[in-house]
Amino acid sequence: LPPPASSWDAIPPREESRARLTLDPGATLIICVSRLTTPRDSDQPYKTEAVVELLRAVATLPEDVGLVVVGDGPGRRRVQEVVATLKLERRVRLAGAVPHEDVRWYYAACDFFAYPCLVDRPWVAILEAQACGRPVVTMETRSSAVTVIPGGTGLLAKDLRDFRTQVAMLAGDPDRCAAMGSAAREYIATTHSMDVRVKQVEELLLERP
Repeated sequence: LPPPASSWDAIPPREESRARLTLDPGATLIICVSRLTTPRDSDQPYKTEAVVELLRAVATLPEDVGLVVVGDGPGRRRVQEVVATLKLERRVRLAGAVPHEDVRWYYAACDFFAYPCLVDRPWVAILEAQACGRPVVTMETRSSAVTVIPGGTGLLAKDLRDFRTQVAMLAGDPDRCAAMGSAAREYIATTHSMDVRVKQVEELLLERP
């Protein structure tokens, strides 16, 4: 079973969240929540490189599309260098490490979540974003297939080129983004909430001989 989504008592309105975080009230904002780790093995993809690929995708979008990256780690310098190289300083905010209770403000402030990590794992941030009513764009893996409804609560990309296409598609369609976000919150509540997961674990234990 994938981990359950973290839940908060209430999700603040987008306008209030942007005002609190001093984010552009009229921009289309993408969020990514990830530790900026360095690789254990240079031949394997890792989280910092996923954020770098997201930056490259954002660089191809209109200037009114911005990105907020929540998270910190030893890969921060690499991310900062790529931001400077792509001249994205005015469109990207590196929020750094944020207490978990405050992450909801960032999810609520943004329009959708995007994370092109090629590692096949059930990322908690993908579940949290949907729990906050935000659709997600991520890679098509076995894990994402059981944590996202393709075309319903998010978009799954076959490769990095397809990821850029999917991000651009959602950034340019606010009505679809809103509809998918609404479906995402309902999906998490009925499929991946803590209450649902506890019941599933109990049922599995009761089935054991």
